[in-house]
Amino acid sequence: MAVLKRVILRFLLLSVLLTLGLLMIVYPPHLKRTKMESGLIVGTASSSTFDCIKAAVSSFDLIISHCFRSNLYETRKADLIYVDIPQPRVRAVNCAKLIVGDQNEQEKADIYQKQYSKIVRPNKEIYSEALNCSKFLSDRRYTRKPASEEELNFPLAYSILLFKDVEQFERLLRAIYRPQNFYCIHVDKKSEKSVQDAVGAIVECLENVFMAPKQFDVQWGTFSVLEPELSCMSELLKYKKWKYFINLTGQEFPLKTNWEIVKILKIFNGSNNLEGTVRRSVQLSPKRFFI
Repeated sequence: MAVLKRVILRFLLLSVLLTLGLLMIVYPPHLKRTKMESGLIVGTASSSTFDCIKAAVSSFDLIISHCFRSNLYETRKADLIYVDIPQPRVRAVNCAKLIVGDQNEQEKADIYQKQYSKIVRPNKEIYSEALNCSKFLSDRRYTRKPASEEELNFPLAYSILLFKDVEQFERLLRAIYRPQNFYCIHVDKKSEKSVQDAVGAIVECLENVFMAPKQFDVQWGTFSVLEPELSCMSELLKYKKWKYFINLTGQEFPLKTNWEIVKILKIFNGSNNLEGTVRRSVQLSPKRFFI
């Protein structure tokens, strides 16, 4: 009787396996979509997954969940699909022409901006949207997969210091965000509560983005400008994989893609590109100078 039960169970598992195979052959589009809730990519199962299930069935092993877990890395490296790539939503002008410097398109864009001035979205509105992480990331088309093997193998670390304008900060973060990178965010201690709440809600949606461990009251021209940077650097050092550290403020925006930045930094080969004067003397007293 026990043998009969095992034979029946084996037959049922084989039937399930064949059904899965037919589904993947007949209608694969539904099996290759982004699952935003967990940040994992649901892809067509590979031959290695099927082999694992077959081995489990042959040995009467009813637990096959590990077969799908072992295939996780492989599905992460699958080809990019539409929802993985941010799409421009500007319809009034041709973005491609603007990028190549088309004069007529630039004039058209200037006229459009004057006629339709930007509407600043309230911090509380952004905060409310960020409470639903899956919808927030999906609607704004955050990049959820490395765009290339080269970028995957060359992760970067960022710090972003901000005081105001959550909408601009979020646009910056979305532009530079890649799942293989690491991001430390510092909100000025004297920032409004609505700013701190909204930024905190956004950070909670992304595993590789975190708040600086300590907040500082930043005063321009004093050491307090460096303190949040040093705090973020110390925290980022806990993550050993990244190759370069880039510090930004909330009012900056990249002119290069992540792939272009990686290409440039690989040429640097561990060196840094810093701007500064050869010699700057500041008189502190009649006989003392700071150089």
